[in-house]
Amino acid sequence: MANRESDGRRYRHNLQGLLQMAADNSDDPQADTSSVFQEMSEERREWLQEALSSITEDTYVKSMMTHLQTIDKPENDNGDDILSEKEDAFEGLADIVDNLDNANDFHKIGGFHVMIKCLSSEHSSIRWRAADTLAVCVQNNPYCQKAALEMNILPILSSLLDTDHSVEVRIKALFAVSGLTRLQEEAFLKADGFSLLIRAMQAENDKLITKSAFMLRHMLVTNPSHKDALFKMGFIEQLVGLLHASQKSSHEHVIGLLVYFVTDYPQGIKECHRPEFNLKELLKTKIAAMKEEDPDRYEEAILNCQKLQNICFDKARQPDAGSNSLR
Repeated sequence: MANRESDGRRYRHNLQGLLQMAADNSDDPQADTSSVFQEMSEERREWLQEALSSITEDTYVKSMMTHLQTIDKPENDNGDDILSEKEDAFEGLADIVDNLDNANDFHKIGGFHVMIKCLSSEHSSIRWRAADTLAVCVQNNPYCQKAALEMNILPILSSLLDTDHSVEVRIKALFAVSGLTRLQEEAFLKADGFSLLIRAMQAENDKLITKSAFMLRHMLVTNPSHKDALFKMGFIEQLVGLLHASQKSSHEHVIGLLVYFVTDYPQGIKECHRPEFNLKELLKTKIAAMKEEDPDRYEEAILNCQKLQNICFDKARQPDAGSNSLR
């Protein structure tokens, strides 16, 4: 690591360097600085490190409490000023709660209760920031996931994702739902999560479609048996319907999801042959359009379209005759 010079002497950027610099700048010019390190026991060193860590943690907790007090202020005649202060406080929280320990402390000091109140704010800027803060806290964090589920936050987020008039709120709510249920599949299924994501994909918003497709693919990779439940919900019909809309950047994610879904899934392949889907011609049209518009930009989407063609319409790759045969 880089070292720092002071009066011609270099100090390492660690605890030893800090102590050495303090000793060198002692008021006692006769101090034997080497003894500082020779006499320091391992127990003492650990104590100092824990003390420094405690000071830092305490600072973070105090900062979070200060921000929460601002966010929880009632609005008055100076509504715009208060709103701006609250938004700034959320920005301050964002710099703290992305640390797992800080996120846990945020819950312990009542942060989740304040966020629940904010999720019903009349201001969309407060609703999406609250959803985003919760999303960061629960991301890959079993403690905060369990706490949020026990506080029944998932239905609130699901409702925002389904019905909020602000697209930004819906996107952040989806982010939070994804983080909250990533390690809690049972909670996701109990909340009818697949239906929730399918509805989100029908919102005609590229970000919602992309994020929903990403989450669905992750769940299928983790547990391919979910294909059966999605198939019964008309999943393929939903995806093909999205692809029939005018070209969007989200389509490459939809195509990739459809490719994964039908791979090694004969029922899905057979479903893709429904005449009303006209999928074979749709794929040809999409490939031609993407090649003409920007083949480099759409390279992955073009490859996935070709994969889908091969999986569904290459007779040599179709399943053997039987209950799932394609005739």
